[in-house]
Amino acid sequence: MRNEYARFLVRQKRDKEAEEQFRAGIGTSPSDSALRVEFGCLLSRQRRSKEAEEQFLAGIKADPKNSHLRNEFGRLLVKTSRLGEAEIQFQSGLAVEPENAQLRTEYGRLLGKLGRSKEAENQFLTGIKSNPRNKFLLTEYGILLARLRRFPEAESQFRLGVAGHPKDVILSSQLAKLLLRQRKYPEACEQVRAGLRFHPRDKYLNEMLIQIRNAGCDCNVVG
Repeated sequence: MRNEYARFLVRQKRDKEAEEQFRAGIGTSPSDSALRVEFGCLLSRQRRSKEAEEQFLAGIKADPKNSHLRNEFGRLLVKTSRLGEAEIQFQSGLAVEPENAQLRTEYGRLLGKLGRSKEAENQFLTGIKSNPRNKFLLTEYGILLARLRRFPEAESQFRLGVAGHPKDVILSSQLAKLLLRQRKYPEACEQVRAGLRFHPRDKYLNEMLIQIRNAGCDCNVVG
């Protein structure tokens, strides 16, 4: 109950009150891994990395098979440039829950950041096999393929993502960016217009609209 109220306070951006609730709950139930991970995430967002790490480690000690804790601790370690330690956390989480799409996404992104592109691709493909419509896996795999200049394959991943999640601004932006990079201006225009229907004030979509028009393509937005 206390955890739910703390989450409500976080959603309301009442972080100080939320912290009080988390601390009170942990004082009563120090082995509650759900409280630990939620509090750790709050502290991480506030850039209180050391305190966040303490919460994640305490949670993992109490519940070592909690894949959500492993994922969030891994993300914190990536944020603080401790990439080798982050890899261990993602691997530990996947050992418990191999079909966890979030863990696959984060681990694949990390491997790409480390320049281990083939391993990153394997993580994304494994994740997509279990979660074929997951927008985060499709997005990150598409980004990796674009970075490797495998443009047709990247476009295929982004289009799969957009087909399943037409309102997702990140997928729309990534597909439009890829089309623009290949100078496919009419197709880029079509994608930008589709994205702007749902997100008319999005900075990146509007910047791409200007680029398309500057390239001589008559791209009018209705709406």
